[in-house]
Amino acid sequence: MNRHPSRESYTLVEAVNEARRCLQCDDPLCNKGCPAEVDVREFVGSLATGNFTAAIRALKCRNTLPLSCAYVCPVERQCEEHCRNTNLNYPITIARLQRFVSEYALANRVLRHTPASPTGHRIAVIGAGPAGLAAAADLRLTGHDVVVFEASDRLGGMLTGAIPDDRLPPDVVRREVAEVEQLGVEIRRGQTITDLDALLGEGFAAVFIGVGLWSSARLPIKGSDLGGIQGALEFLEAAKDSSGDLPTVGRRVLVIGGGSVAMDAARVAYRLGAEQVEIASLESPHEMPGTREEIGHAWELGVIFHSRVRPLCYLGGDGRVSAVEFVRIEWREPGRFTPDNAVDRPGTEFRLPADKVVEAIGQRPGQAAQALLKGLNVERGRLLVDRETMMTSRAGVFAAGDIVAGGGTTVVRSIWEAKRAVAGINAYLETAH
Repeated sequence: MNRHPSRESYTLVEAVNEARRCLQCDDPLCNKGCPAEVDVREFVGSLATGNFTAAIRALKCRNTLPLSCAYVCPVERQCEEHCRNTNLNYPITIARLQRFVSEYALANRVLRHTPASPTGHRIAVIGAGPAGLAAAADLRLTGHDVVVFEASDRLGGMLTGAIPDDRLPPDVVRREVAEVEQLGVEIRRGQTITDLDALLGEGFAAVFIGVGLWSSARLPIKGSDLGGIQGALEFLEAAKDSSGDLPTVGRRVLVIGGGSVAMDAARVAYRLGAEQVEIASLESPHEMPGTREEIGHAWELGVIFHSRVRPLCYLGGDGRVSAVEFVRIEWREPGRFTPDNAVDRPGTEFRLPADKVVEAIGQRPGQAAQALLKGLNVERGRLLVDRETMMTSRAGVFAAGDIVAGGGTTVVRSIWEAKRAVAGINAYLETAH
């Protein structure tokens, strides 16, 4: 099952020719569409003239993991959506250009950075996902000694722990993580941090929290304790773990949800041997939070979509799920696609048989993260921070990414937040020490 061709890499000639289509607008809207504030015009314009060093500099000064983002960023809702070339024919294929430049830079060791003079400060980074890696790299380049604590044996967070390999090959993340390690960042694998006091007691001047949301939100409906029902993150993690038993899917798999994780789960279900995969969601395809690319790929694989439906209960026998009962919904307020805006349509109840159900309705902090956040101000389990400095309610403790209330949402957004947190940490160290 190959990745969708819209992200395939260019050859050098193809990349330069595509970059030359860029209009180099005086007011580049593509820049405004990038959550990391990458100067897209500069990166594409540099590529068009063959200046690969300037092109990768424009990317990496804002995005620590440009190659990974070239694979997974929802560019059709970000930079490419705003490209003025759309008015002429089609937008500049920014993701493919970013992939070419990033691969070229890694292969040819272009733009290797050297850390600044030592500051004497030690900073702890909790979590080696996109936010943690971005924070660690920038903190090290500033001259701080950086220690990253990662609970897993793998690095990359969701990039390596949940996103299927056909969408993001593991070697892509490994190569970018290696660049972070080469800066002199110390990474301690297999270490779960749950006590901030103990960590700060080890002499760290500041702490950055970049743990992800590693527990799936679950539907609080009748029958949810039946066997054969699994959260999407747990399902995707198990499917990537080559050392363990792969999930059993049966003949017919039903995925509940309409986002990127739901699309990943549907594709993985096919790979694991399901004969029929269906997606049921509150939203219709054009309303789903998943991107057009992801939804289109699911269509191509033969996924059946059930739109504007809400699950009422699970049905089963002998302790296992055998069907899900749904009711059709309509939106109370047009254009707002949230659960609280859904209104049931009485008399439209129906059932879908299923051997396996995967719930992809959201994520929440795991038990270790909940222990770590104890004593900090949270909202619905996620950290409240000063949005300018990314500092939590405790002085010297900063955070970014999915664990922050209203944060994360995409890899590139998490990286941008981490860079903002690094600026906050540096300002804090100047005043506190």
